[in-house]
Amino acid sequence: MIKNIKTVKFLFAIFIPVFLFFSNQAVLAKTELGGLDNTAKGAGYKVENMESKQLPEIIGFYINSVLSLLGIVFMALVMWGAFDISGAGGNEEVVKDAKARIKNGAIGILIILTAFFITKAFIDFVSQGVFNLNY
Repeated sequence: MIKNIKTVKFLFAIFIPVFLFFSNQAVLAKTELGGLDNTAKGAGYKVENMESKQLPEIIGFYINSVLSLLGIVFMALVMWGAFDISGAGGNEEVVKDAKARIKNGAIGILIILTAFFITKAFIDFVSQGVFNLNY
């Protein structure tokens, strides 16, 4: 029974972040009626597509997407450890493994946040210093 629970937790830890990452693709899809672009224009918002963006903005978009996905994965690790602790039933070995998983997940989140801020600062520097983009 415990192996089945671990398998289910592992599958949730893998499939939920993947689902969340790819579910935003439905929002980006365009229909024959023009999709969200026409709605945004009608509401008075400025609409930009990826073709009109400069190289640093495109690179920043993809780096932020990857870092967001990794952040979700590490957050799932923390949640997985919390579920293991809550279901340990006094088993010290399970609690020890769950605490290690939570610690590793927290360290991963800190690394991802640091990488996000470093890449954001770098992309802003390159955008403003090299390409003279003011946004």
